[in-house]
Amino acid sequence: MKRQTLILLILIISSLSIAQTNEFPIGVYISSGDTATRFSNGDYPGIKNLGVNLVLQYASNNPSNYDSLSSFDKLIALNADDSLDFIHHYTAGYYKKWQDDETAEEANTPGFKSNSSTTGYYSSNYKVAELDISTPGKYLLLGPDYDQDRLYRLLYGWYYKRLIQYKVNFNMKIDGNTTQADDVCIISVKYTSREGNDTTIVSDTLQADVMYNQFTNHSLVYSLPKSIAGTKLPRNQTAEFSVRNDAEFAGTTESYTGPYGVQFNIKWLGNRNLYVDFVEVYDISIGKLFSNPIDLQTLYNRCSTYASNYSNWSNLKYWYSLDEPHSIDNYEPYRIVDSILNTTSNTRLITAFYPEWNGLRNNENAMGDFVRRAKPYKTMPYYYPYWPGADKYNHNGLYGQKVVLQAPYLSSGYDVGDYWFIAQAMGFWDVDENDDLVPVRRRVKPAEMNASVMLALAHGAKGIIFWNYYSYYNSNNRYRCYGIVKARDSLYAKTDLYYKIKDNIAPRLTGTLGNTLKKIKYEGDYAHNRYGLGSAISDDYLPYLDISSTATDSANFHAGLLMDSVITDKRYYMIVNLVAFDSSMTRDLILELKNPLNKYCNYNFNNIESSYSDNKTVNLNGTSSFIDTITFSAGDGHLYELKPVLKYGGNLVYDDTVKTAISLNDEITIKPNADLVVEALYNIASDIYVEDGRTIKTQHPGGITFSNEAKFNFEDWSDCLVVSQNSGHPKLHWNEYVGESQEIRYEIYRKKNTSSFELIHTISDKSATEYIDNGVQIIFSQQANMTTAEYYIKLYELPSKNWVQTDQTNIAIVNQVQGIAPDKKGAEGNEIIKPHTFALEQNHPNPFNPTTIINYQIPELSHVTIKVYDILGKEIAELVNTIKDAGFYSVNFDATSVSRRISSGTYIYRMEAGKYVESKKMIILK
Repeated sequence: MKRQTLILLILIISSLSIAQTNEFPIGVYISSGDTATRFSNGDYPGIKNLGVNLVLQYASNNPSNYDSLSSFDKLIALNADDSLDFIHHYTAGYYKKWQDDETAEEANTPGFKSNSSTTGYYSSNYKVAELDISTPGKYLLLGPDYDQDRLYRLLYGWYYKRLIQYKVNFNMKIDGNTTQADDVCIISVKYTSREGNDTTIVSDTLQADVMYNQFTNHSLVYSLPKSIAGTKLPRNQTAEFSVRNDAEFAGTTESYTGPYGVQFNIKWLGNRNLYVDFVEVYDISIGKLFSNPIDLQTLYNRCSTYASNYSNWSNLKYWYSLDEPHSIDNYEPYRIVDSILNTTSNTRLITAFYPEWNGLRNNENAMGDFVRRAKPYKTMPYYYPYWPGADKYNHNGLYGQKVVLQAPYLSSGYDVGDYWFIAQAMGFWDVDENDDLVPVRRRVKPAEMNASVMLALAHGAKGIIFWNYYSYYNSNNRYRCYGIVKARDSLYAKTDLYYKIKDNIAPRLTGTLGNTLKKIKYEGDYAHNRYGLGSAISDDYLPYLDISSTATDSANFHAGLLMDSVITDKRYYMIVNLVAFDSSMTRDLILELKNPLNKYCNYNFNNIESSYSDNKTVNLNGTSSFIDTITFSAGDGHLYELKPVLKYGGNLVYDDTVKTAISLNDEITIKPNADLVVEALYNIASDIYVEDGRTIKTQHPGGITFSNEAKFNFEDWSDCLVVSQNSGHPKLHWNEYVGESQEIRYEIYRKKNTSSFELIHTISDKSATEYIDNGVQIIFSQQANMTTAEYYIKLYELPSKNWVQTDQTNIAIVNQVQGIAPDKKGAEGNEIIKPHTFALEQNHPNPFNPTTIINYQIPELSHVTIKVYDILGKEIAELVNTIKDAGFYSVNFDATSVSRRISSGTYIYRMEAGKYVESKKMIILK
């Protein structure tokens, strides 16, 4: 049994990944409704036609259920009604082990407190109250302060709305005599409401004769009262935005802002040294299994066996756990059950998570705490921003969604991963004690639903789930949920929400938009511009994009920056019009783009889903910006791509220069009045089309290579001569001449150190397009006796018996060739010694803020690159990328000049020159 327990614990701690299909998930809840649709389904054809690839539904091995659900790409099994679903059952348990050193980060957040009411110190992972040092009558442990559930949230049998009975174990020991009845401590359970009213639920005074010199559990059993000072437990936070404005949203309107919830306190009374190892709390029906390795093995066997019954369900990706876990006590059961699934099946655990209207629970970030403690494989938050009483613009609800989804990217943020977002696709009414309906969420309009979805995508959501497909009634035959389709007695008639998903949202997310979003990641930079809707907001954390509006009455725009982790010089902006109450609420957005890289002039700016009017080349030459106006329909959002033309293709409309070694990955068309100059190695992996009158020029140390059978295509052959270099020699490129004659001759002329051109070579192969002039050496650094080499090509055809010149190219120039400079001399006539080895020196100063100098040396002509990376290996700056002669060099690095904000910390700079590679660390200290 010890060996089994050890293996089990290793499996629980381990974290493995599972394969997922490579689709953008778009799903819908189809099991939340009346009995007829919870276990089976009356409208599978309508669901398939909706365009979703994921459903949440009760799964059984009944053939009809299996056959129907197997037609969907992905399934989340939602078997909450099944008492035999041990996976869901055990995640509904309550268990938490509070280590005595788990102190609160803030005075009002969960954890044990240290203040004027406490005593003792931490030693060897124990909390200790020691005679002659500590103060009797003070608390050795005070806290942790967090909400607990009062009733079970299971939907079946004995557990339905059953009062939870908790057991808390204080694991302690004492020194000295254990036979005398000396008071040592008081253990107690206290609960504080969110108004600051508190009550002690249970307590016990422990004397030395009931304690031990070894760590032993001393327990209390309790249940939460219905109310404290008139406040029901647990109580949701105060009313949402219908009674709040933005200023209130930033903080709180509670009169009490201190810690609330349960406390497991230990007051030390003296007489013995007292040691505390941990405090452990669980419900005595389910959660107790998590405290005992033997019971944990039972739990392991039951969950793994239940999951194995579905091993033939290839599309079953997740098991749905306890819906919306609210208490920290639910997080450890979630983590353990998920670990069991991870090690025994190809499925994982998932659940809807409500992060509270303002993102806070227990006075700390709700979703962040869930991620930190439960460690979910996939997070699935929901936020329903449309409720009764909100004005037609509903600016506060969507702003609340923004705040909640932005929380992971704050300075105190957390890794939320590739999360899925649950969007509001319904209206909902709660049922009170008299079975009357109380509105909770008003029925959302199609454009409003779309606005919420687009806002989630702007914050990096990697999946969209809609709640709820079915409408259903209360006992008085009135709508309790008005969903995507009407109720069963209406034969599931389709609503406007259905057609919005089917005809617009689903095709976009399974098409170009979704395919692009899969590859890019939100890193926290955004802009939010709102006016005419309550408090004005102008948040701008996008250094290269400004947004505003021409609307005279009101506007509400949000833009999020998403980046490709591999292709870092592409930028994506998800821009959303959040004004969405009706279809007439179109808004014009004014955007101003600035150069994010300071390397290029021509950028292609386009809506990735269309070729509409703002798919264009913009000029961002470092000082210029681009301003345009784009019209957005109500609630709509679009993903815009900004990428340099020299790397990713498009129209070259303005003069541009290749300054660092890059590759062209898609076709370029050089338009009239634009010149392309190549000053570094340029790999042409896709065709370049050159319109009449334009040429391509190279300047040292520029060079051109071709791959993927790419080529130049000049509209006019007379413009087609381009010269680069090959191993230090001029290399000429031209187009094959297209003419009727098959007899073609190319005569190559050169002028170097002469006043006229001379014929140096003749080629009689019509298909020839290259020539290397090995008789000329290109010089890559300033030397004496340098000159220029100029070239052009004459074209001759043989239409009959005599060769006839029919065309001639432009002149192409290499401006540093031949000649070797004399030896450099020092002040006293001694020859200056060039370096004999490669070397990269430590930067100085180090640490630095914001600039530093990097010295390096190369003993021979080399292509040198020096790049700066963060500690995770992501490139943040390229300092050198060029061919250099032998010599000593230095380069400055300015931390404020990079394309993204960087913070204090350790960074790596790396030099490559031929086969030489060297890396060093440097420290930015702000």
